[in-house]
Amino acid sequence: MRDGFLDLVAKYVHIQESIVCEFTRLYPAVNDSKWMLGVPAKGLINVGGESWRFIKHGAGVRFFLEGGTERLIIDVHRLFGVSNFIDWWRLAQFFESCGVNMDKDEIILGLQGMNSSGSVSEYDGGYIYNIA
Repeated sequence: MRDGFLDLVAKYVHIQESIVCEFTRLYPAVNDSKWMLGVPAKGLINVGGESWRFIKHGAGVRFFLEGGTERLIIDVHRLFGVSNFIDWWRLAQFFESCGVNMDKDEIILGLQGMNSSGSVSEYDGGYIYNIA
């Protein structure tokens, strides 16, 4: 597992949980439908004093940090209501936006290592992050 992998996963989950919490507060219909009917196609939300632009796509929403020095991407492409759900795609998008290039196999290997240690549990084709 690459140095810093666990820290980046923890950072991702923390940001994702904050975004999902605020988004569901603003748009309660998000959890009522697989296709998020009643949720705007795009918009802007404020999370922790930072502005995140969002674009709805398919069964998910992609969030982009606006301004600042970082241009982070949080792509909650499915299972929106499970705020601690992660998979290789979500992490790949986030890692790349952080300037860390890891391929699918490297991310999956890291997640499998986390699963072996109990940091994550397998769930619906991805993992539930277990560390509070």
